[in-house]
Amino acid sequence: MPPVSGDHIIQRPHPLFTKALAVARQHRLIHWEGVIAERAAWFWEAQGNDRVAQGYWQQAYDCFSRWGAQAKLRAMERHYRDWIAARLPASLDEPEFEAARAELLDHQVTLLRLQLTQTIETDKRLDAERHARELDQATQRLREEVAQRKQIEADLRQSEELFRLTFDESPIGAAMVSNEAGFLRVNRALCELLGYSEQELTRLTVDDVTHPDDLQLSYEQRDRFWNAKITKAKFDKRYLTRTGETV
Repeated sequence: MPPVSGDHIIQRPHPLFTKALAVARQHRLIHWEGVIAERAAWFWEAQGNDRVAQGYWQQAYDCFSRWGAQAKLRAMERHYRDWIAARLPASLDEPEFEAARAELLDHQVTLLRLQLTQTIETDKRLDAERHARELDQATQRLREEVAQRKQIEADLRQSEELFRLTFDESPIGAAMVSNEAGFLRVNRALCELLGYSEQELTRLTVDDVTHPDDLQLSYEQRDRFWNAKITKAKFDKRYLTRTGETV
């Protein structure tokens, strides 16, 4: 394998740092993102690539600040100050020069903190935009659910109306009964057949209007139905009208 020059290493980003940072950011592991960015800054600083190293120092500083690692931030600021100082002209033991040098170092640290403030504001703006999008999506889902519910209610009303018309207007007597064989709902045809009003009939049971000779048959069919032996039955039986006539 041909040797790799130092210049080539400097120009090419380290893929492991990039991948590790992406994973930490994806899973919102802000402390690990800070640690990885700091290691990347040390790496590129050792390689002599100040521009890339400075970007990683800023990223590490941002992460540690949001994590609340104050002691780490102070240590990073001291290192950052020393790192900048090493790249400035050597001291000339002149008061004016030393004052300008110190002011420049303070300014660089201030810029580091200001960049953090801008990052936090950007994060807040992005979070606000994300929350707004989530709210819009939730509102849209709510609208869809409300529209779907209204459609279901409309379909249910239509179904109930169709059942009512089919049941109430049927020319054949029909009834809905309880487990105790009491009339729950009766249609007009059954009322006319037996000579009772709807209110009167719903106070009676099927047994009350069944011919005495057909009661046993009615009991047997009912027991088979309640015991789930049958789901429907067809048989002939006689009823008694209000006046005692057999139909």
